[in-house]
Amino acid sequence: MYEKAVTVRNINEVAKEVHLMKKALSILLALFLALSVLSALAEQDAEPVAAYMDDFTVPTCDGGSFTLSETLKDHELVLLNFWATWCPPCAYEFPFLQEAWEKNSDRVAVIALSVEPKDTLDEVKAYAKKMGLTFPMGNVGDTGLDAFANQGTPTSVIVDQNGKILASEVGVRTSAEDFEDLFEGYSGKNYNPEECTYTIITVDTNEERIADVTLGFCTDTACRNVTTDEDGIAVFKGAPAKYHIQVIDVPDGFSDKLQQDLYTEPYDQMIYILLNKE
Repeated sequence: MYEKAVTVRNINEVAKEVHLMKKALSILLALFLALSVLSALAEQDAEPVAAYMDDFTVPTCDGGSFTLSETLKDHELVLLNFWATWCPPCAYEFPFLQEAWEKNSDRVAVIALSVEPKDTLDEVKAYAKKMGLTFPMGNVGDTGLDAFANQGTPTSVIVDQNGKILASEVGVRTSAEDFEDLFEGYSGKNYNPEECTYTIITVDTNEERIADVTLGFCTDTACRNVTTDEDGIAVFKGAPAKYHIQVIDVPDGFSDKLQQDLYTEPYDQMIYILLNKE
C-alpha cells in the first residue's frame, strides 16, 4: 500500500526560487544550481530525510487524471518524466520511452509532466499526437514536484509501490533498452533496496570532463574515497544516506574549492560537480 510521507521542509519554497532560471540556461548550470539548493537545505537541517514522494493528482492531456497512489496499487514502479516542448533531448528520448513502456506497461506506469508553465494541456495533447506518445502526459502545475522539475530536462524519477523515491537522474536516454534496464534495475532480482548508487561526473567551466579527481563520501564517522576515471566519472555505492561530498584531490591547474557543500539524497543520483581552473 502507498504510504503518504512528509516532504522535506522548505524544499518547494527553495525550488520555486530556482524556477526563476530562464530556460535558455545550460543543463549543466541548472544541475549545479539544483545541487546548490539541496546542499543549502542540508546545511539548515541535518536530520535524516525520508525519501518518499507525497501523493498527487494531475489532469492529463487525454481528458483524464493521474493519481500516484491509485496508480501504484496496480504497478511495481512509476517513472515520472520531467520534460518540456522546447527540449530537444526530451523529444529524442520519448520514442524510446514509449517503446519500453509498451513492453512493460503491466508493471511499470509512466507519467510525463512538462516543466514549462506555458505548455497547456491542449499543447501537450498536440505534442503527444505528433510524437505518437500514448502514456499519460500533463503539466507539473501545482503538484508540489518543483524540486525535481527544476533539476533539468529530461529528468527521470523512479518511485516504488510504497511511494519511495528510488532514483532521480538527469539526462537523455538513447535507446529503449536504456529505459528497460532502468525498470529492471529497480524491480529485478538484482535490485538491492539497501544500497544506493551515486554517479559523479566532474566537469570544468567549458563542460569538459576531468579525470583523476578524488572525492570523499563522508558521514559523521567515516569517509570513503572514489576517483574519477578518464571520462570524468566516479561511482560510489553505499547505504542510503546524506553523504557529504568533499573534494580530496584534483589534477594540477584546478581548484578543489566548491562554492557550497554538497550532500547526497538517500536515493540513486547522478551528480555533476563543477571545478574551476586556478
